[in-house]
Amino acid sequence: MKYLPLITFLLGIIPGFGCSNEPGDLGLGLVSPQDTVRLQAYETRATSDTTFLHRISGTTSTLVGKYLDPVSNASIEAKALIQYSGFTSIPSNAVIDTAVLTLTANYKFRDTTGSVRFFVHEMKQSWSERTFTWDSLVSSSYNSAPDTSFDQNIDGDGSVGIHVEPLVRRWVKDSLNTPDGILLNPPIDPARPTDIIIGTSSGLAGSVRQLLTIAYHTPGDTIKTIKLYSIQNAFIANSSAPSFPNSFFSEAGIGYRGLLRFDSLSIPKRASVTRATLELSFDTLHSMTNNLRNDSLIVYLSRKNFLPYDSLVLATLCSPHMSGSQKVYRADIKAIVQQWIIREPNYGLIVRPYGEFSSLDRFSIHGSSAAINLRPKLSIIYTVLP
Repeated sequence: MKYLPLITFLLGIIPGFGCSNEPGDLGLGLVSPQDTVRLQAYETRATSDTTFLHRISGTTSTLVGKYLDPVSNASIEAKALIQYSGFTSIPSNAVIDTAVLTLTANYKFRDTTGSVRFFVHEMKQSWSERTFTWDSLVSSSYNSAPDTSFDQNIDGDGSVGIHVEPLVRRWVKDSLNTPDGILLNPPIDPARPTDIIIGTSSGLAGSVRQLLTIAYHTPGDTIKTIKLYSIQNAFIANSSAPSFPNSFFSEAGIGYRGLLRFDSLSIPKRASVTRATLELSFDTLHSMTNNLRNDSLIVYLSRKNFLPYDSLVLATLCSPHMSGSQKVYRADIKAIVQQWIIREPNYGLIVRPYGEFSSLDRFSIHGSSAAINLRPKLSIIYTVLP
């Protein structure tokens, strides 16, 4: 034992026996490849897609008009609902000289100029701007006979004044402080469709609350003016459901959304997702958009496998890019794919326009039956944990 310190010292200075930063042959094969962290790449294309209707209320805009697409012959129609309060502040014996609703036209679909026509009706039922949809409006919802009408050519930005004197006179006379409101309703006459849809979109700039300016006087008194801002406003819209070969679509304002599936993902349960990029190719031919749109999509994880697919989480922005000459929308859906692996069933992705509640743009996307290079693509980078 007295020679043990000397032996230890000699072993330390002999090459090959000391500690080193470089691995040696000693120990090779003792660690299984299955027990190391491995970086993997995986790419797949969509296996199915469909378009479905999820009715919405346009809560951040007030749009009205009717547009007929000359290419597809499909029409898009928007009706506006507006409600005011405060009419009992005007004496019931007052004479209403003028009552003008000011609609700021900061959004137009699809052109910047054209004719707009609609009728002004009195609403006869209570409604909520967050829940009232196209299907909520029935014949008993409003007076079938219009009180006034609007017919004007729109050229450029600005505001339009809509005269609503008959309505205000009736509300003041009957001492209705908060009547059910106003419906702006495009004409049904197919021989005279409106050229464009106009309205105020708070998704673009400013407040969407509409101003009602009332000038009145009582006998023997001077004219007074009162200004009321809407307490509720929204729009509801509808269009014929187009069917595009090899494409699905999402249409704002109406509620058409896309359901996209990537079935049978070949990723092990112990995987940790580093990146998951969704890429959607824009179908220019069948889309209807304008330069006033929010040019992005929103992608959600669907937690339901049946209509109306309304259990949605993990909203992710899908923004536009150019891939060569092809426009695509990309989103990092790492959080969604990780949920598929560890907890949530893979019921697919829901795709809707970013401006769903403030515009009327239709985004057509090449689907799962399109040419292979145009199909929705999911690229995943992950590590397999030991």
